[in-house]
Amino acid sequence: MVLARKGFSLHYIQSSPHRRSRTKPRVWEKSPSFKDDLPKEWDWRNVNGVNYCSPTRNQHIPVYCGSCWVFGTTAFSQTKHTNQPIPDCDPFHRCGSCWPDNCFAVTNYTRHYVTEYGPVSGRENMMAEIKKGGPIACSIGCTPEFDYNYTGGVYNEKSTQEPNHIVSVTGWGVDENDVEYWIVRNSWGEGWGEKGWYRVVTSST
Repeated sequence: MVLARKGFSLHYIQSSPHRRSRTKPRVWEKSPSFKDDLPKEWDWRNVNGVNYCSPTRNQHIPVYCGSCWVFGTTAFSQTKHTNQPIPDCDPFHRCGSCWPDNCFAVTNYTRHYVTEYGPVSGRENMMAEIKKGGPIACSIGCTPEFDYNYTGGVYNEKSTQEPNHIVSVTGWGVDENDVEYWIVRNSWGEGWGEKGWYRVVTSST
């Protein structure tokens, strides 16, 4: 099924909600200090033969829902959380109504305590945080090309699309052509991309 642009926005991409939160946890701002020890490849699906990632889910089951913020944000604690309680929480209680910082606050509010959270940017800082603390939530500029036509490989679309979708970055690697990429889990089910995952070039490319 091919959706028109309006349908694309409605069914896949979250709206821009009012950014608010009820709690004020300590905000983590410093990057880990062991960036020099970063390996060439890291994948939370295979750490010494152990897969620490939960099964890939589809945000549109049982109904189409712009809840990528739930799936992208809860990946950091995916072994401890289901995805449904957070969108069920007041004040959001609906699809397409949140951003990661609000989601962390709601998680805290429902007594799943997150003591520190905050932004991290830059290739090495992101890698260090992923290796130390687990997957991170990341906002991306999702385009129809990415949505409908990506079936595998290292994605490298040049786009000026503003961030409108949230995913979970779980690691990085290098392909046979020595192209470095991020390993990313989407929330559109195993029928999309590489069984629900995709790879996208890092800033070093």
